[in-house]
Amino acid sequence: MHTYPPAVVAILMLAVATIMWRASKYSARGILQRQFKATFDPGGPYIECGVRFVLDDMPAPCAVRTTREGWYMVTPDAMRKWPNWSNNVAFLKQAVFIPWASLDYYRAKSPMSNWVRFDVKGTKATFFVKWDDALSLLQSGGMPLPPEHRQR
Repeated sequence: MHTYPPAVVAILMLAVATIMWRASKYSARGILQRQFKATFDPGGPYIECGVRFVLDDMPAPCAVRTTREGWYMVTPDAMRKWPNWSNNVAFLKQAVFIPWASLDYYRAKSPMSNWVRFDVKGTKATFFVKWDDALSLLQSGGMPLPPEHRQR
């Protein structure tokens, strides 16, 4: 059987597209944007920080605001206005609001021990926020600090 180079290239492109589509469908960013779309903007001061999603190469630049109701997260306007297809920095295409009842959080293990891990209950979504930023956000939302921090 003789295979033509254009056919091989087309098959490879289809395989890569399928892998990328499946990865985006099951990524934490994709899950959050589908299941936790924000319907309001809580206003008030935001903390700009990098949020690290498991499958992404780099932390996503996010503006985060916490309230007594939950965790509100959005990518700053400057990043959303100029997306670049070759840029490996991920961003949220829409705002996300996660109620506190849906979040478990604790200090991440090595090698990310300087981060706080947030697990979204009922999903396979996990994200990380640097320790100092996470403590500020938890305190402003009136939430207890991660367990390891309270034991010290």
